[in-house]
Amino acid sequence: HLPLWLALGATISAGIYEPGDLLLMAAPLVAAAVVQAFRWDVGRYHRWLEVGALLFFLGDLARGHGLFTVAIHTLFVLAGVRLVLPREPSHRRQLLLMGFLLFLTTAIGATDVLFLLWTLAWACAATLALLQQSWKPSAALGRGTLARPPYALVPWWVGASVLFGAGFFVIMPRLSLGLRPALVFGAQTFGQAGLGERLDLSAGGPIEPNPEVAIRIAPPAGLDPSTNPQWLKGLDLLR
Repeated sequence: HLPLWLALGATISAGIYEPGDLLLMAAPLVAAAVVQAFRWDVGRYHRWLEVGALLFFLGDLARGHGLFTVAIHTLFVLAGVRLVLPREPSHRRQLLLMGFLLFLTTAIGATDVLFLLWTLAWACAATLALLQQSWKPSAALGRGTLARPPYALVPWWVGASVLFGAGFFVIMPRLSLGLRPALVFGAQTFGQAGLGERLDLSAGGPIEPNPEVAIRIAPPAGLDPSTNPQWLKGLDLLR
């Protein structure tokens, strides 16, 4: 349950969905938690649950919601259905995959520090789930007493991943900010790369059939563009 609940929390914190959408996302997880808390056996109704999920998908699609939103609603519903039914190891991996997809749909558009905390929490939960699923079969192949999974090492593993991710984040060009690291590109300081984050060419329609000037590029005062190799290289990159 934990990776899916954390994916829901990250989705809520992103603030990009309406309250009605969030209720649709949370309802299947709440229902699954109630079923498991009371240990109700609903396995005999699995066909009805699957048909209900299909009808929900078709009804949500008929309401005119975007396909992206319908897909997210349906993933939460399918996750709730899978949670209330008896689960084999393959089903647990399916739930983790659903949680990853739901988290990924939110991570695409979130860039604040709060979402970084949700990312760390989800990474810990996913690592715990993977460790729980894979440890016992692997440890059973060894000799001696079956050891307990090393859950205490999960924060250290996630922390090491964060360090690797932070390193790659620093050395990759920041196109939206117009920066490129000196370590990679050999410049003395941070150089310029890409377009500014406030440039918007979509307001005037397509550029190709439009004969009007879309953008003008002028060299600095006193610079001859035809003799400066750096300026010519920049024009080639722009093309």
